[in-house]
Order: sequence, then structure tokens, then C-alpha cells
Amino acid sequence: MPGNAPFRWVHGDRLLKAGANMLRTFSPEYAAMRSLHLLLPATVLLAGCATLPLPSANPPVMDGPPDVVVISLDGFRADYLDRHETPVVEGLASRGVRAQWLVPSFPTLTYPNHYAMITGRYPDHNGIVDNYMDDPWLPGMHFGINSFKTIDDPRWWSEATPLWYTLQGTGTRTAEMDWPGADVPHDGVLPALQGLQKEPEVPALRAETVMGWLRLPEGERPRLTLVHFELVDAIGHVWGPDSPRMDAALRSVDAAVGGIIRALKRDGEYRNTDIVVLSDHGMAAVDPAHIIYLDDVINLSSVDVVTMDALTGIDPFDTVAGRAATAALLQPHAHMHCWRKQDLPTRLHYGTNPRVPHVECLAEPGWIIETHRFASLRPFPLRGDHGYDNAAPSMRAIFIAEGPSFRDGYVAPPFPNVDIYFLLAHILGVAPEPGDGSFAEVAGMLRPPTARP
Repeated sequence: MPGNAPFRWVHGDRLLKAGANMLRTFSPEYAAMRSLHLLLPATVLLAGCATLPLPSANPPVMDGPPDVVVISLDGFRADYLDRHETPVVEGLASRGVRAQWLVPSFPTLTYPNHYAMITGRYPDHNGIVDNYMDDPWLPGMHFGINSFKTIDDPRWWSEATPLWYTLQGTGTRTAEMDWPGADVPHDGVLPALQGLQKEPEVPALRAETVMGWLRLPEGERPRLTLVHFELVDAIGHVWGPDSPRMDAALRSVDAAVGGIIRALKRDGEYRNTDIVVLSDHGMAAVDPAHIIYLDDVINLSSVDVVTMDALTGIDPFDTVAGRAATAALLQPHAHMHCWRKQDLPTRLHYGTNPRVPHVECLAEPGWIIETHRFASLRPFPLRGDHGYDNAAPSMRAIFIAEGPSFRDGYVAPPFPNVDIYFLLAHILGVAPEPGDGSFAEVAGMLRPPTARP
């Protein structure tokens, strides 16, 4: 949840303007005011459905190819399952398929990873290279995830084809609830059903809308439903991944998942639907004192700082001062490593897109990169962050699935999240676009066709 933007002062303080709304929304005072929602029993938030028995292992009713519901729990670190605050999600994992962990794409940020999972392309190839970015072909524009007027411009999203668009092109209905990029027209097309953005701190409000979609009659019900819950990520940033408030957040999203699953029940059995629960990245605990101050390393007037915090992207000016700033950044630094974009490690699959800044600085997990000015104006210290190296254990995500397509009680080895697109395309029976993932890598989690209910 970084607030970031260029420090070229002639453009004004885009940094502070870009991050202000999100920082204010998830300030400790705001979260405290809303904490009642997290502590309310799920029986109230989901109209009593959380008191019903958890879904059993009875096979879904088979009446043709399955529908798919994909639920993203933003910032749900893989080891959160070990806290045993999520009985619904853990039940899915024990009965169906779970990966040891899901490998997020780099950078381990929300928008790049959601678009990677639904296009099968790494952020460097799908165009959403960061939560905040510039484009040399879109001068004067700055992509920032809190600036809906900017991010709703389809040109940002045109470098890859999302799965929902392919399905809509075949006449198949799709639905989305706050899935990044799915509310932006692709070649003029949108999902058939779209949910209005609901309070992120009350997952049940979003779940109620999705439950209504899944109860629609045949022909009106979506075949692919994409749902995104942000609460766990927000609490991780403000309070830290080890905070007791995280336990409450986990219970809240688990209850919402339970409500969605129960909406699939028909005549005492579960509809022909595959349920996929995943996350985009993990979360690392951050000590508020662990800040690398960029203005202690370089003169900010010689560069544009495009994005900050765990991953900091910098475009030095083509001046003597800018070249000196580049040289200073490329020197060894405690808790931070900087590269020219073309020199980034190959395993990150990052650095060829024109939207990637020319110098990328990556903090080690638990540290962030900021400026003295921004740190002094931030309304709360970050106690958790992501965007780090996707090989870091704290960045590991989850993948869990149950339904007629998936094996029972199967633990899959870790796999990259770009494979999910190809898995979903296979289940839904559409030809995938070329991409960076592979169906072969995840085919083993599916039942043989003759063994499906």
C-alpha cells in the first residue's frame, strides 16, 4: 500500500496526493473505528449462514461443464493457514487440492499479480508492472491504484488478454467483484455482472452480492466469477501480520468464503462448481525503524521516483547529476540492492517493459525505502509490507481448490501463479492465449475425466 509518485517537484507532490486517500482509509484511527465489523460474529454479517455445518465432501451435482468461482484473499500469507482461524478455507484445503504454496509473480504487489493470474503473463509482459507506474507513451499520466480515473483508462490494460474477456467473446457470462482490471473495458467489453465497490473492511457486504449472482437461474448465472477481498492485506499493512487484529481479519474473510460456498447449495447438494481460493502475495512484518532513506543516498532533484517502499523504481534524469545518482544507487547498500532494469536477475522475469523504471531498488524483507519527507507525513507507520523478492518465504501465497474438476486430498508442489490462467481456461473449455504459464505444470491436480462425478 505505498503512496508513491515522482519527486520531480515541478510536477507537484504527486507522492502525497497519490497515497493520501489509501493511507487515510487504513489509518489506525479508521481501522479502530471499523473494528466492530471485524469483531461482530459472522452469524450477523452473513445472516446466520456461518452457523450452518461446513460444506461436506458430497460431490457436486453434475449437469454439464463446471462453473468456476475464484476468490482472492489479498495478502493472505501461506502460513496464515497454520493459525487455524479459517475453518472454511482449511476445510477446502483438506478435502480438495492445496499447493504447498503459490509462487507470486514479481513484483509481489496486488495489481500486477491479479492481472498475471487472469492473463497467464508475468507483469513484465502483461503491462501492469507495479501498483504505481508511468508509461513513456502516455506522457503526463500516472497509474496509481487509488486514482480510479487514471487506472480505468483501458490503455494501461491492453498488453494482455484477460480470461473473462475470452469467455465473454464466446457468449459465456462472467462476473467480477473488485478484481483489479476487470472493471475496465477490454476492446469495449466488460464482464456481464459487476459488483459495486463495497467497504473493504466488511467482506460480508461483497459476499452478499456474489451470493446473489450464484443463486441466479441457469442461463443467467456466471460461469466464471472473480471475487477480491482486501481486508487481510489492509490489516497486515497497518497492524502487522502477527497482530491479534489479523486473527479477526482472517475470521472475517473466512466467514465470507463460507457464505459464498453455501450459496451454491441446491436441493441439499452443491452445484456443479469448482471453488478456487488463492492469494496474490504474502506479507512481511516491518519494524517502523527499518527505513532506508533515499534522500540520504541521492539528490532527489536529479531523479523521478516512480514508486516506493519494498520496491522502489527510479528514473534518473539524463544529466550529470542524474548519472551520479545512478552510480550512487548501484553501490552496495545495507538492506537494499539496486539494479539497472536490464540487469535484474533473470528469475524475476522483469525489466524489459518500457513501464519499468530504469533503476529498481529492492529492500530486504522487513525493510522499506522512503524519503524523510514522506515518512514524516505518513499518517501511520507500516508494520507490514510486500513487493519483496518473490522467493522470500514471507511472500508465499495460497492456492486451494475443491470441486468436480479437482482431486480429493491432493497436495501440489509449489507453482508460479501464471499457471492459474491455463488451468482455468482448461476447466472452462476455452483456448488460452499465448503466455508465460503452463497447463502441464498443474494438470496433476485435476481428476482424470473418467473419475469426475
